[in-house]
Amino acid sequence: MSWFDDYSKAIDKRQEQLVKGVPTLIPFKSFPRLSQKVPGFIPGDSILISGTTGCGKSRFTRSLLKDTIAFCEENNLEVDIIINSLEESTEKFVVSSLSSALYKRFGIKSNYFNLANYSTAPMDAKLREQINQCKEDVNALQKHVEIVHIANPYGFFLHVLKHLFDTGKFYMNAKQLMTFEEVKGNVNAWNRYVPNNPYRMVIAVSDTLDAYISESGKTKYETVLNYSKFFTRKVLGLQCNVISLFVQQQSSDLERIQTNFKGKTEIDKLKPGLDTLLTCRAVAQDVSLAIGIFDPVKYGETEYLGYSNIDNFKDGDFRSLVILKTREGEKTTDNEVPCVAYFSRDEFVELPKPDDFVNMKKFYQ
Repeated sequence: MSWFDDYSKAIDKRQEQLVKGVPTLIPFKSFPRLSQKVPGFIPGDSILISGTTGCGKSRFTRSLLKDTIAFCEENNLEVDIIINSLEESTEKFVVSSLSSALYKRFGIKSNYFNLANYSTAPMDAKLREQINQCKEDVNALQKHVEIVHIANPYGFFLHVLKHLFDTGKFYMNAKQLMTFEEVKGNVNAWNRYVPNNPYRMVIAVSDTLDAYISESGKTKYETVLNYSKFFTRKVLGLQCNVISLFVQQQSSDLERIQTNFKGKTEIDKLKPGLDTLLTCRAVAQDVSLAIGIFDPVKYGETEYLGYSNIDNFKDGDFRSLVILKTREGEKTTDNEVPCVAYFSRDEFVELPKPDDFVNMKKFYQ
């Protein structure tokens, strides 16, 4: 079959799916301005979320994933999300779900310490009852999410591969591989994966890449690069259509200021960049989308992207989503989407345009 015939067959198959009312991608539902620049998650994609310590990388990731689950449930799509959380506990994800549910149901703004009951005094009985009323919200997420803590990236790859084996079929030419040991032992040989449910998407999250341990005989750089380039991009992405999402740290502020980016102001040097990833910069070559999270207030900025008094938002903190790379290549202009990070409900909310005074008013104190 020719390349064109393969392409034609693929788009006709997606057309059949769309005619049935089932989307072929997962849009950034709560981020319309981001969706204008990047349509959403596409099967087989690798996505990088990066930023400095405390900017909200994991929170933004959770916000995207909760948004993804809501969209899939509304549009007849099955989604399985496997999160390898190497820096936060399963309880943190539960509390994240609770904080969103408590705000939506009761308008309650809380924090991790209150909801996890780390205190010197007993929890308020009314809050405890309201938490109980959010049980179904948490259970609804658990239907789609598995949280693991696997320090070795190859171990996480095998965990995702086993999930695929349990929910589909692997073939080496025309022969179906009947055991997981066959699949694992022939990673370089099998050439087709068929999911039991063609409308199911799988998302594998590594939070964070920097926390992976080095494999035997390899440096951490080599370990992360091999995981990104071979196991994630080639095997899980190109052959199994798994969407991979990486969270990765940026290098320190001082290192970025001292880096010789000619023609850049100091504030521009402090923004996230592909050249300032901490553990393995080469990961940027393998991803189809890279987003950096930037906090200009941290560096004394009170005006940014046409927004004023950004240090005075009500209940939230200004953040800019910097689109560093898309499928079309590195982005250098018109590449920022302003948001507010609500840490009390573990969500990111896209801001209206700065001249939309009516809708902007509600974001200020």
